[in-house]
Amino acid sequence: TVFTLPTEFHSQPPLYYLLLHFLIKINSARWVIRGLSWFSCFLFLQFVLFYFDELNLMARLFLCALFLCSALSHYLSTALRPYGLAVFLTLVSSVMLVRMVREPTRRRAVLYVAWTIPMLYTMAFDVGVFLGHGAFVAIVWLAALRHGWRAMLQRYRATIVAMVVCAIAYLPYVLLAYHYHYSPNPTQSFH
Repeated sequence: TVFTLPTEFHSQPPLYYLLLHFLIKINSARWVIRGLSWFSCFLFLQFVLFYFDELNLMARLFLCALFLCSALSHYLSTALRPYGLAVFLTLVSSVMLVRMVREPTRRRAVLYVAWTIPMLYTMAFDVGVFLGHGAFVAIVWLAALRHGWRAMLQRYRATIVAMVVCAIAYLPYVLLAYHYHYSPNPTQSFH
C-alpha cells in the first residue's frame, strides 16, 4: 500500500509518496509525475527570492543563481524522489526556527510546527535537521538561563511546546520504521 511503500522499499517517510499517489490519480503523465520535484524546486526559489528576509537581495540572488547553475538542481528537479521537497521544506523549517527563536510568539511556533512536521515526513534524514534544530534551541535556552529558569521558561514557552509537538508528531513514523525494519537476530544473544 501507499503507507508501507516508503518503509518497505525506500526507507522514507510517506509524505512525498502520498502526494505522488494523489497526483497520479489526476494525471499519470511522466512530466506531471516528475513535476512534483520540479515544483518543489520552484517553491524553493520563490521562498529564497521573496520570503527569506534574513538575507539581503544580493545574497538571495546569488543563492538562487548558485542553485540554478548547480548540477544538483537538475537532479533535484527531475528525480522521482523526495529530495527536492526535502530541500524546500528543510530551508523553510530552518528559517522558521530562526524566526521563532528570535521572536518566540505562539504564531511563530505554529508556523515552525506547520513546516517542520511535513519536513520530518518527507525524508528520513531530516530527523538530523530536526536534531540540529534541537541543539540550536538548547544552546539558546542555556544562554537564556543567565536570567533565571522562570524568565527563560516564560520567554521560550512557545518554542518549547513547538519542539515537543514536532517530536511527538514524528513518533508514528519512528514506530512504523522500527516495526518494518527491526528484525531480531535469533543467533545474537546479549546475555
